[in-house]
Amino acid sequence: MFTSDLEIARFESAGVQTASGIKGQVKETAKEELGNQPKKKRGLPREGIARCTFEDRILVSNLVLLRAWIEVEVPCFFNPLTTALQPREQT
Repeated sequence: MFTSDLEIARFESAGVQTASGIKGQVKETAKEELGNQPKKKRGLPREGIARCTFEDRILVSNLVLLRAWIEVEVPCFFNPLTTALQPREQT
């Protein structure tokens, strides 16, 4: 769901929901004792693992969704079609 710990910090306290309707909340980045084991090659902790709380118990097979919205600026565009209009005398 997340690619870095910085991204998790941005979405702390955001609402998450499973596909079956169980609601939850993003709490913080996962600590090493919560399953954030170091990689074998470099020894650095993995990025993007978050701790979330849910109203009910979820299964490993549940999909967890985070609905995020972003404001998009729509460019103003005006293209008058004068050739498609009929004169008033022909209506």
